[in-house]
Amino acid sequence: MAVSALSRPHACTSLTALDCTGLTQVTTAGDHWLTGCTSLTALDCAGLSQLVTVGHCWLHDCASLTALDCAGLTQLTTVGGYWLYGCTSLTALDCTGLTRLTTVGSLWLAGCKRLTALNSTGLSQLVTVGNYWLVDCASLTALDCTSLTQLTTVGDHWLQGCTSLASLDCTGLTQLSSVGHFWLAYCTSLTALDCSTGWRSPAPA
Repeated sequence: MAVSALSRPHACTSLTALDCTGLTQVTTAGDHWLTGCTSLTALDCAGLSQLVTVGHCWLHDCASLTALDCAGLTQLTTVGGYWLYGCTSLTALDCTGLTRLTTVGSLWLAGCKRLTALNSTGLSQLVTVGNYWLVDCASLTALDCTSLTQLTTVGDHWLQGCTSLASLDCTGLTQLSSVGHFWLAYCTSLTALDCSTGWRSPAPA
């Protein structure tokens, strides 16, 4: 039987791994999919090649998750809020497979205190991100936005509290027209901010 939609297995606190290779027909995952799976250390998304939409709280509070391979998520367009929020062991996220992702809700990667690298190369179609994107990612040292050429809107508190962030390259943000309040607040280590290509009017708040 082919499964096209997933409901919410959540708070599976003893789950350590999930093999998605057989989920090739799944197009939709509902809210709270894999929320609170505190022992989950890795998720291979290779089988999720037809996944288009995921609801709120995907992989929220998966405190043992160290890596997420997005290479197989080539059809994903929309993810709700709280995606990877509070994944305090996550050290890196490679977005190279997310070539169709256009919209992500609030609190994406918020509170990922060990995150040191975000490869945004695949996010060339990303248009909108909600509030609190990358807030309190205290180990993040740099963010390269050169691939974010379609991004138009980012909500409040983007990169707030990233106390180790030293460099931000905004040269790819040629379509950005709206950034909410408290952008880069408390980024006490920031020494380089390259906005040489400018923004679309109006400038960020």
